[in-house]
Parts: sequence; structure tokens; C-alpha cells
Amino acid sequence: MLWQPCLVCKVDTTNYCKICARTSSDGTTTEARFYCDTDCSKKDETEHLKVHMNIRPSLPFYMERAVKAGQIVQSLFYAFRENTWTYDMNTVRIMRDQESDLVAIEVTDGAGVVTAPGSYTDCKSYASGWLIEFPVKSFGPHGDEAKHALLADRSSTWALVVMHTAVQVLFQELVDDVQIDIEEAVHYPTARASRIVHASSTFGYETRRHDILYPDEDEQGDTKSVYKITLKCGSEIALDPAGAQWDIQDGNGLHKPVTYWEDYRSRWITSIKYSVPFRSHAIKHAEKMSDYHMITSQTLITEIILYFNIFMTRACEPELGFYPHQLLDMDPESYHKSLRSFINQAKEYLQKRPKELDNGAPLDIFKNFDLRHPKVIAEASKSKPPSIGSLPFDIGDMQKFDWKMFSRFIQQPGSEVSLMEKKLAKKLQWNRSVYKEPGTWQLVFLEDTLPGPRIDEGCVSENPRWRLG
Repeated sequence: MLWQPCLVCKVDTTNYCKICARTSSDGTTTEARFYCDTDCSKKDETEHLKVHMNIRPSLPFYMERAVKAGQIVQSLFYAFRENTWTYDMNTVRIMRDQESDLVAIEVTDGAGVVTAPGSYTDCKSYASGWLIEFPVKSFGPHGDEAKHALLADRSSTWALVVMHTAVQVLFQELVDDVQIDIEEAVHYPTARASRIVHASSTFGYETRRHDILYPDEDEQGDTKSVYKITLKCGSEIALDPAGAQWDIQDGNGLHKPVTYWEDYRSRWITSIKYSVPFRSHAIKHAEKMSDYHMITSQTLITEIILYFNIFMTRACEPELGFYPHQLLDMDPESYHKSLRSFINQAKEYLQKRPKELDNGAPLDIFKNFDLRHPKVIAEASKSKPPSIGSLPFDIGDMQKFDWKMFSRFIQQPGSEVSLMEKKLAKKLQWNRSVYKEPGTWQLVFLEDTLPGPRIDEGCVSENPRWRLG
């Protein structure tokens, strides 16, 4: 967007009312009313309102559907983040003014991890502590914007990794060639106002989260990742599913997931760091995961991505009666009803794998990891016995732990359980108690003592065999 004089004070600005503006098929904005700030906009409020009363907002065919597709992608990204959350948010502070408008979000550096949660939390846990669900209660009744900003915090590159299948199925009818017409662009943002306030440490430097594999920053500062999409009509748009963390005070309003590329570029981009073909970040992440030699929370997230992609590509139509891209052409009533079902079913698929693990059904879906098998646990670097002599051994959910079932494990034929595994299990069978700390994936067997008082009684099973000894 070119600089134009403000209608009130005549100072050049790029801020304009997007309701008044007309957009041609090539993305060029015309007939826009420009205001340098909100004060000038209010001074012209009466005349501005007259213009609005004579305008019936409309969008070109492909742009209208692209906006709808972008909103769906953003909703899916929020759902994905909420169901794969790995950060302890007990100390989050949501700050509001007297009108209850969001002022800032303060995140104190906490127990976020890449390997596995390792500290106490009262957040709900999935997969015996592998992941921590986002604590909705941290926000008030009007906290959706704050929650979305926090879910998106420093995660725009992560959105490129996990949302590529959703983008493909929702935009496939809006572009000529998904692989050619959708790019992944990483850039340095312009002057901005972050909706996230990162708490300063006692040493004065800003704290950073530790649970994000690809944080939106490099040695030069903050970065921002978006999709650049060329629609069939020729219009270029920006798809920004993780932009809720930003709010530039330039009079153009809050972040929107889909805007014309030229408008996005003028508002957000200082310079492009790089641009790569569609799915490049996902492919690079898959290569990185193939080199993992121990089980981490990222192992489970990778499996969750697979289940999520299965829903998007195969399960949606058989289960809901429509393909994802058909949402874009529904009438308003059908759209809102179907969208609710679609998002709810997507959440079910995001929870399938963790629920399988908690229910004792550890399918080896990648032929690489079995999250319960003692051989894998024994070889994992995080599974070494502590110095106090306790032996970690992961065999299921603590609530379902049964010493009799554990005994039957030893009686399995050699074709099912190796001699080495039986010897280890038999040694563990004679220990006094087994417990699982909140926020950890391991069961710990104690040989001659009980867990300390910090371990809740519901997390401990004392061995009746030891009592008879």
C-alpha cells in the first residue's frame, strides 16, 4: 500500500479503513479512506459513517473463500497448540485495564521442556505426564484473545511445521498448484507492539521459553513466519495463523489471519529472511525427528500430527459427511453448524494418541518407538537409575498398575518377553513400592523405603509381596 495523505490532518500514512476500501483482482486497494491515527478517524466519524451506510461490503469470490479457509486454519492451530501444550503456566499473569481490555500477558520463566515435563503442575496431564494441557482457568471469562495470543507466542514457524496438511486440504480448490502457489516466508517484522510481556529475570535480562523447538527469533532479533499464497484469480495473500501475539498500534485494528500480501508486506515486513517451497519446514522437522535416539515429548507430538493429518485427509468425509474444503461453499447456517462439528472432531483426533497411551494401547505407529516397551525405556538416556538406587520402569498408567498383572508379565513365553526383560521384571517385583511423580513419564520402584511426603498417596502402590516377605 502506497503512502497517502490523511483525510483530516493531511499527514502521509498507510493506515486506511478496510471496510471503505475496494480491492481489485490483483490485490490493489482503491477508494480507501486514510487516517493517520484513531484521533483523526474519530474527527471524521460522521462523514465516515455515511460512507459505511452506502457500502455493502463484498469480497471477490476466491478471496472470500480464502478468508474463511484462513480462519479455519487458525482455529485448528489454536486447538493443536492447546492439546500439545508443554509449558507450566501456573504463574501466568493476564493484565487488564479498568474496562477489562487486555493490557499485557506476563509469562514467568517456568518448567517448559523439550524432552519431558519434569516439575510439578496442577495442569491436566495426557499420556501419563508426557504433555501438559493448556490451563484454560488461567484466563477470565473474556480471555479468548489473551489465550490465543499466548498459544501463538513465538510459534509462527511451528505453525508451518504442523499445519501444512490443513492448509493443503482447505486451499487446494483455491489455487492452481498447492506446491507452486503456496510458499513459506520467514521475515523480520516492522516496529510492533507485542501482546506478550516476558518477565525479566533477577539478573535483568528477558526470560525466554524453553518448550519451543523453533522459536521466532535469531541472532538479529524477532522473526515471523507466514504462508504466501497465490489464488487462482491471481491475488497474492498472506496466511498468518500465529499472528494473534502481535498488535501494531497503527489504526488498522487487530491481527487477521488472511490479508492481501501487499497490505501485509507494508504493515509487517522489514525484510524477508528467506522464502521456501510449501512443506519445507515440515520436511526439515521430519528429518530432525528421524535422528532422535530417545523418546521425548516431541515423539508423541509427531504421532499426534500423524493422527491429525489422517483426520484432515481421510476421516473427515466418512465421519462428518463432508470434505474440509466443502466448508468454504456452505451457506452461513450450515457452515457454522458444520464448523463446530469439524473443530470438535479435529480435537478428538488430537487427543487420540495420548488417550491410547493412557489406556495401555501403545501402537508402534512409526516402527521406531514403543513408548512402553522395557527395552526402549532401558536404552533411553533419561531412564538411568538415580543415585538413590531406584530403578525407573515405565509399564503404564499409575491408576491401572496391578502387581498381579506385573507377575503375569514374567510368565509370558520367551517369544513375547525376553529372558533379560524377565530378569529385570523379577527384580522389580521384590521391591517395596512403585510410584509415579506428577509430570513425569516414569514409574519408579523403591527397594527398601517409601516415597517421601511430597509424593501424593494416589501416585503410590505399595507391594503386598514385600509385606509378606
